[in-house]
Amino acid sequence: MTGDTLGLPPDMCIEVLSPSNADDDRVDKYDLYQTHGVFHYWIIDPENQTAECFSLENGKYRLVARGERGVAVSFAPFADLAISLKELWSAAL
Repeated sequence: MTGDTLGLPPDMCIEVLSPSNADDDRVDKYDLYQTHGVFHYWIIDPENQTAECFSLENGKYRLVARGERGVAVSFAPFADLAISLKELWSAAL
């Protein structure tokens, strides 16, 4: 968030967790992105095979969608895009 020449936050951030950074992404970056007004924050967790979508509402994140293992998920702001988590996890193996 620092060094941004426009001074504006991105509309969306996607974090892919790894065992070494899970706490940082779930706590520190979550708080940082929320504080700086990132509208959409996705957390992809390969270890637990979950995907979560948070959207900023009144300055606070709200979980608006979650999927796990074999389902297809659609996350804001791309409601027409379905992501097959089954294919995502199988590609990681």
